[in-house]
Amino acid sequence: PALIKSPALLSIYLITVIAITGHFTAYSYIEPFLAQTAGLSETWITLILTIFGFVGLVGSFLFAKCYDAHRKLFIVFAVCGLCVSMLMLQVMSFSLASVILLCVFWGTAINFYNLAFQSEIIRNAPQGSAVAMSIYSGIYNMGIGSGALVGGYVCSGLEVGFIGYAGGVIAVIASVLCIRKLVPALFGTR
Repeated sequence: PALIKSPALLSIYLITVIAITGHFTAYSYIEPFLAQTAGLSETWITLILTIFGFVGLVGSFLFAKCYDAHRKLFIVFAVCGLCVSMLMLQVMSFSLASVILLCVFWGTAINFYNLAFQSEIIRNAPQGSAVAMSIYSGIYNMGIGSGALVGGYVCSGLEVGFIGYAGGVIAVIASVLCIRKLVPALFGTR
């Protein structure tokens, strides 16, 4: 019961379901987006998705070295970076180089998101971290499913080219909540 009374944990959980819904609204359909909207070949799509994953390795190294000294920066970059990445998805689809650049930025943002939020759960629930992480995992999975559902509606109701805008609009909500709720809860600032 003490876990649900923590403003920091409640903010993390709320932002997670929203941000991850936004992320997976776009990411669930990134392959057809890259093929149909960006006009990329299967080979380039595979390479770009590999780069997206590789960025996670580099991001993990940066996170390990710098997170404790720059927690607020990592958290705000992660949430707002997801938002910017998705809102820029269609805009940046005009060339291979811009798509790669965007996917590096986006991959970094989601990597920092996952690492920072898990770290903050452990920091804010030291005696109940196993339960707090289990709740987080369930909420994260709800975001994955919700995002795939929303993205599916966007693809069938509009077209795949709009997945970034739909995910980005959802992520705007997460960004506002991050700045107005989570940052003050974690760092005591307004």
